[in-house]
Amino acid sequence: MNKNWLLGILCLLGFFTAKASHNISITIDGCKKPYVVLAYYYGDKTYVADTAYLKGNGSYLFAGEKSLDPGIYLVLYTDDNSYFEILVNNDDQRYNYTTTYFNPNKNLKADNYECSLFCDYVSHMATKGELIAEVNFRSKSFKENNQPDSVAACDRQLKKITKEFIIFRTQIMNEKKGTFLSSVFNAMWELEVPEGISNDKYGAWAYYKNHFWDKFPFSDGRVLRTPVFGRKLTQYVETLTVQQPDSLIESCFKVIDRCTVNAEMFKYTTWMLTYKYENSKMMGFDAVFAALVKRYYATGKVTWMEKDKLDEIVDRAAQLDRILIGRTAPELVLDDMNGKPAKLSSIKADYTIVYFYGNNRYCVNETSALADLIKSSNGKLKVYAVCIESNETDCKAAAIDASFTNVRTDADAISTYDITSTPTLYLLDKNKVILAKRLDTDQIKTFLKDKL
Repeated sequence: MNKNWLLGILCLLGFFTAKASHNISITIDGCKKPYVVLAYYYGDKTYVADTAYLKGNGSYLFAGEKSLDPGIYLVLYTDDNSYFEILVNNDDQRYNYTTTYFNPNKNLKADNYECSLFCDYVSHMATKGELIAEVNFRSKSFKENNQPDSVAACDRQLKKITKEFIIFRTQIMNEKKGTFLSSVFNAMWELEVPEGISNDKYGAWAYYKNHFWDKFPFSDGRVLRTPVFGRKLTQYVETLTVQQPDSLIESCFKVIDRCTVNAEMFKYTTWMLTYKYENSKMMGFDAVFAALVKRYYATGKVTWMEKDKLDEIVDRAAQLDRILIGRTAPELVLDDMNGKPAKLSSIKADYTIVYFYGNNRYCVNETSALADLIKSSNGKLKVYAVCIESNETDCKAAAIDASFTNVRTDADAISTYDITSTPTLYLLDKNKVILAKRLDTDQIKTFLKDKL
């Protein structure tokens, strides 16, 4: 048999069976920590990836049979939570980083081109940071000694440093296109509002919000594992967006739709925003959750969930959709304490409270406060009180008031109104449209101030 032919076959087999791996050496001159931790960013959180133990002379090795997801990683000292950052790219991930225990950012170096580029940036930032700290210290002293000219000179120097950093970052964005660092800088890009708009407060806000994502590299999934995307996403939905459901829905749609160019970006952003608004404590924000599920989960765009879990979240959103603020409250026809049916829609009042209660001390206090509010409402407010206890004895033992329409619930009513605890109150207008929900009596009193 031809030995060269056999060797070729073996090499070919080796090529196809080789496993991706990582081998990252970190040498920290002067470090005697018994171990260091490798952590990574994922959106707005950080997670532990690995632990490396001291091999001698400040040397640590992170190695494994699987390659690491590309991103900016943290080398962390767990005893004091101090750290420095390194870059992990989507290459063969065999790097040698060196630095010093004291001032690791300023002295960080690597033997890989893209990693070295990142080290230069980190070192540049550390140097500029020291200079900024020095200028700020002098400026504070000048202010304390009433030396305005010197303070102004410090301000000019700080502006000069900022401008130099912007130039440094812009050069990398333009000259190192395609590198991971260039993507990170595009992600970090801060929009400058044109002078003609900057004096108009609303116009400046609208311009900034509309162009906030202009340079963001949504197609590069690596930026998901940097400290940039999570921060910007939070800023966009919590600071730049008016905190009411319609505005939040619009903003969520815009950013998620931009993420569709990268599967991992789309998956993370869709999941994160859905989770955020499903669990929000802000009244009415469940509308955001329902809208996201309807647009992305119920239409088959979410492909990473098992069918039973997907069906569960779609059903949950459909359930909440029926009781969103602005919806007409679902009809209830429940038996009163004498066994006669009582319809919610038959109650005639400017405002109706649907009050779900049980036989517990919290409901005793709520019922008392609610009864006082009814007495002071001049007939404008009425209560449809639904006892959730399963038997008549418990319902009669619960704290009820004769001025309420008192009824006993069934399983459908509890499910329809998403009752997971008591007391739970819904406030309706005269047309039985939901105005507010899950408020207590004092909050309803504030909500209806000057209307009763």
